[in-house]
Parts: sequence; structure tokens; C-alpha cells
Amino acid sequence: MSEFAGKVVVVTGGARGIGRCIAEKFREAGAAVCVFDLLENPYFVGNLASEPDLRVFCDKVLAEYGQVDFLVNNAAPLFKGLPDCSWDEFNYALQVGVTAPYMLTRLLLGHFAEGAAVVNISSSRDRMSMPGTECYTAAKGGDCGAYACTGCVAGGAGAGEFHFAGVD
Repeated sequence: MSEFAGKVVVVTGGARGIGRCIAEKFREAGAAVCVFDLLENPYFVGNLASEPDLRVFCDKVLAEYGQVDFLVNNAAPLFKGLPDCSWDEFNYALQVGVTAPYMLTRLLLGHFAEGAAVVNISSSRDRMSMPGTECYTAAKGGDCGAYACTGCVAGGAGAGEFHFAGVD
């Protein structure tokens, strides 16, 4: 039996790309996978930039499973640059890349299983940028700082033994 059998995994941005691969591998290993994505998927379609959607999603996961073993914050913010990224688009990138991972962790706090892990899929773009990706860089940099602070307090706020990591 797999070490992931019976575990509950939340994956943001899990309908395509890296997130879909993460979700599929956990499913193959026997985990219950709860995907949150704007794109059609078998679990939950919603907007990570919407606090009501975050709350509805967390309520659904907790009503169905009662706890979470892994939270994988994978959803990608926008890839837009300084010349063409509007105020709203920049703030959307920050909401998806910084606010949503923070709020999901906060909303699930107290419902993480013993030994739970939160994994933020980060990027070397948090330390360097290239033209046309400035809002992505800002979101990934903010995520890196937010997960460092959140991980410091989560264990003492009802999460028990708790692991928090960013993965490039």
C-alpha cells in the first residue's frame, strides 16, 4: 500500500501543466485529490483571487474529508510585463500568487493532519526577472516571503507537526 493512500491533497492550478501532473501522481498513489482551478476539473472550478471561492472550496474539502495532509500551492500568476500589465492584472497576479496561498493555509489551519505539509511551487523568477514577466516575478517574490513567515507560525497555531516548503 502506498504511503499516500487515504491522504487528502489540495492542489491549486491542478487542471493542466505541472499541477495536473502533481494531482495525477497523488491520485495514482491512492490519495484523495482536491483540485482548485479556473479550468474545468473533477473537483472544484473557482477563482483563487476570490475570497468567497476560497471559503467555499475549503468548506467543501473539510466537509468531505475533515482534514488536509498536503496543500500544494501551484497555480501560476499572470506572465505580463511592465508595459502591458494593468493595475487590475498586477493585483490579480498578487492575489493568485501571494494572497490565495496565504488564505488557503489560514482557512485550513487547525485542519491539517499531523505531519501535514504545505508546498509552494516557487520559481527562480523570485530572484531574477526578464522583460515581460515583472508581475509574475513580483508574485513569486511575495510568495517566497509569505511562506517563510507563515511556516514560522503555523506549527504553533494548531497545525501540530507541520512542514512548509517552497520548491523551485
